Amino acid sequence: MKVLSTSQMVACDQYTINILGIPSHDLMENAGRALFERILYHRNKRGLVFLIGPGNNGGDGLVAANLAQAQLIPYTIVKTNDELLAALSQNSHVLIVDALFGTGLKHDVVEPIRSVIESVNSSNAFVISADIPSGISGDTGKIMGAAIMANETVTFGYPKIGFFQNDGLSHTGDIYVADIGLSLEGVSSNTDILTYAEMVSTATERPVHSNKGDYGHVLIMGGSRGCEGAVRLATHAALRSGVGLVTTAVPESIYHLIASTQLEAMTQTLAHNHELVKNKTAIVIGPGMGISDDAVSEFEHVITQSQCPVIIDADGINNLAKNVSILKKAKAPIILTPHPKEMARLLNKDVAYVEEHRLNCSKEFATTHHVYVVLKGYRTVITTPTSHSWIIAAGNPYMATGGMGDVLAGLIGGMCAMGEDITQTIIQAVFLHSATADYLSEKTKGATVLGSDVITAFPKVSAILKDGSQWTLDTHLIPKHSQNNWRVIGR
Repeated sequence: MKVLSTSQMVACDQYTINILGIPSHDLMENAGRALFERILYHRNKRGLVFLIGPGNNGGDGLVAANLAQAQLIPYTIVKTNDELLAALSQNSHVLIVDALFGTGLKHDVVEPIRSVIESVNSSNAFVISADIPSGISGDTGKIMGAAIMANETVTFGYPKIGFFQNDGLSHTGDIYVADIGLSLEGVSSNTDILTYAEMVSTATERPVHSNKGDYGHVLIMGGSRGCEGAVRLATHAALRSGVGLVTTAVPESIYHLIASTQLEAMTQTLAHNHELVKNKTAIVIGPGMGISDDAVSEFEHVITQSQCPVIIDADGINNLAKNVSILKKAKAPIILTPHPKEMARLLNKDVAYVEEHRLNCSKEFATTHHVYVVLKGYRTVITTPTSHSWIIAAGNPYMATGGMGDVLAGLIGGMCAMGEDITQTIIQAVFLHSATADYLSEKTKGATVLGSDVITAFPKVSAILKDGSQWTLDTHLIPKHSQNNWRVIGR
């Protein structure tokens, strides 16, 4: 599903109205009907309050209010904070429809509307925002003075980039994308959001006559004293990926410890690294490796000599930050899996800058150095060397535990080793990783999820995705018997 900037949304509107000849009034009617459908779903004897602004967003709200009137549903339109407080005092069970400002907001919200927004946020009302929570930038996701904290956002046409950055992540609630008839013709977007609906049935059946030699050989390089767990987790994740063979290469100091705990993987020492890279179909370097001159030397050899995809994670990225120019000598695809702090080191920026500009940072580094970037975090961003990005609508804060990134690196490495399309393989690996954490979090009702838990659950979740059984928000939030072709992005 495409994700658009505010200027791209304007271009969609203009093309649809001026070229296709669809009246703007019809688009507003479609938007208002979609909004009203969600109002009906949530009303449940709640008092209904509309916040109506001056622009098209307010017009969408008025259409919904007129539909409520046609069905004899009582409602109140409030314009001031006093009117809102009065409405809230009359009913403790209230549904507020936010149609104050849309994506066209150009300045910070000031009084008297600022107080209205603050009163909404301090109430216990259920809040539905029309198109975008008022006060959130459609491009950056930042709060513009003050912003509505919505339980649900009914957005029109396409989700906005600001939903997945900065304050937009916490202010949109569940996102319902309504098809109101806008055309993407004439608009070029290289950013998508991937939901569970797009990731169903990605697995393929194996031929009955196949063997382990048909499914690649991944090399996992890393480990050091005190960080043995990182390389073990990456190895176990690779083994669960479906790859045919896994070799783990570690320093001599921890060789016996690793070798004694790897039942299915082969083990070598890093002393033989010049030979190790031969005949491999993917390499993962970095988990638990440490930062040293020897590590840098091993790392640079892998970058310059490997003929297969190389996944660089953790200390591999930290070693790379010392000499980013080495990427110019790469002979094969390079995949980086940084968390924000590692991304900051690569860009020579601070972490706050990266968190504020996640999408742009991912695109900048990927295109400048012709690599794939998997920028981890809530709503992980995958970017190709050609600047196409995918935002992953899966994952949760309960997976924010040590070792989770090592698991992802091993999974990506194992799946890339099987030789399928590299972009689709990265997408599938990242989504499976996040979806598995979602599955475990839901089953344990919000308990912390460990990397080893995720590895164990990979086969179960792979099977669920394969047969289309979706257990998350994408399924149970999609309304039944709806006239709108809803696409849902659960929070």
